[in-house]
Amino acid sequence: MISSAIARMWRRWCFCPNSIKQSIMCKGCLTGDQGAEISVGARKLAICDSIDAMTPNRCYRKTLSFEICFDEIEKNLGKTYDPIIGRYVMDNWKEVIYVVRNENEYTKTI
Repeated sequence: MISSAIARMWRRWCFCPNSIKQSIMCKGCLTGDQGAEISVGARKLAICDSIDAMTPNRCYRKTLSFEICFDEIEKNLGKTYDPIIGRYVMDNWKEVIYVVRNENEYTKTI
């Protein structure tokens, strides 16, 4: 599930009510869409969901650092993540960290 901070952070940037999160390379996609056929919203959601999955504590592992999360996104640009959208997220990484760390404060401003 995407945290409320990440969801609200991208609300103005992404609206995709009928999209599902899909890998840009279409490994295991339900719809069979590939590359540019995948909605922009679903491509954005893939990165947001991954950030949300990596950064909090989980019952099976401790929180991953933002540096590890950043490296995973960078390593998978063009494979799991859209390279243009991924680069945008990486270029704005300080804001991503701020939103994740300050969820309650950030959501009040949206």
